[in-house]
Amino acid sequence: MLFLMACGFVAAFPSPAAHATEATQTPDVYAFGDAAFYGSTGGLTLTKQIVGMAASRSGRGYRSVASDGGIFSFGDARFLGSTGGLRLNRPIVGMSSSAGDGYWLAASDGGIFSFGDARFFGSAGALHLNRPIVGMASTPSGRGYWLVASDGGIFSFGDARFFGSTGALHLNRPIVGMAPSPTGRGYRFVAGDGGIFSFGDARFFGSAGAARLAQPVVGMDATPSGNGYWIATADGAVSGFGDAALTHAASQAALPQTQHVIDIVAAPTGHGYWLSATRGPAPNAKAEAAIAWFTSRVGQAVYTGQCELAVENAFGTESMYATAYANWSAQPIRHSDWQNAPRGALVFYDTSGAGHVAISLGDGSILSTSVNGRIGIVAVGYFQNPLGWTDSPFL
Repeated sequence: MLFLMACGFVAAFPSPAAHATEATQTPDVYAFGDAAFYGSTGGLTLTKQIVGMAASRSGRGYRSVASDGGIFSFGDARFLGSTGGLRLNRPIVGMSSSAGDGYWLAASDGGIFSFGDARFFGSAGALHLNRPIVGMASTPSGRGYWLVASDGGIFSFGDARFFGSTGALHLNRPIVGMAPSPTGRGYRFVAGDGGIFSFGDARFFGSAGAARLAQPVVGMDATPSGNGYWIATADGAVSGFGDAALTHAASQAALPQTQHVIDIVAAPTGHGYWLSATRGPAPNAKAEAAIAWFTSRVGQAVYTGQCELAVENAFGTESMYATAYANWSAQPIRHSDWQNAPRGALVFYDTSGAGHVAISLGDGSILSTSVNGRIGIVAVGYFQNPLGWTDSPFL
């Protein structure tokens, strides 16, 4: 067993702007059931990856949002503004439509950005979050919204009430999305393993938590009746529960192997849905397991000065490289745009002779040892002298 020292000196400079212009993946939209296709960004070269989607209230249009807050509108969904030209502290991770003609964008630090008739009711941007925000949902009235973190912590604003959370529970996999009940008096979360958590008047109709999934779950949405919901995996497979089982399109066969799904949005009729996809490989199951390993140890005073060992243990191995710098030097393909490291990639830093390595969460943050002597989640620019990122050699 190797014990690696001198990992992790904190940087003295801020993280880079969130609006770097290097082109990344090209997303697309797939329509099923009575959800109509109104267009997509499939023919565009985007500067940032699409991270979410929301339908217009009529269901005759939708909007896609990129991680820099850029908005792309189709059908009767109008463009009402974006954060694409702003320098964000953290990337956008989701959006929700208002009850009229507007929308909110949510950032991973809990920041909220309002456009059109969507009013600002508060945010978690000034709070210290235990885990990053991964999604949001608005109330039926449009006078409030919830934010959900990856540990299932919930933050309520406006007329959105708190009905419970999983913030105090040990989860097998992080929460990846939420959907409110049609009354606004409840909500559900879905975890990456397909587990469903129901609160308030949102009933439980089943889950994929015990199933063997080929790819992780990426999102969920509920039927308008509140008596069912769909969950979608990264490879485009969709499972319906309750009355959603009656509208279950065989979506996986239609998804090209060059794309993976990042969101599912229900049509207002309850008889269809859209899948939002982006180019690039689907999340790797082993990388997700490594992220879960690290996430379960956040806050623990372990592996200090042993970053390479921690990363290797997270991927189920050890003793492959003596130091983080040796790992970096051994990789045949190394990327210099460390601020754009995808989820599951390794990010390297020239902090000392041994270097430092962390695992990217793909949203501008990393899981790392030596965060004030503990395992923590910090911005990718937290450590000094970033070298770049590589695909994990442990997959």
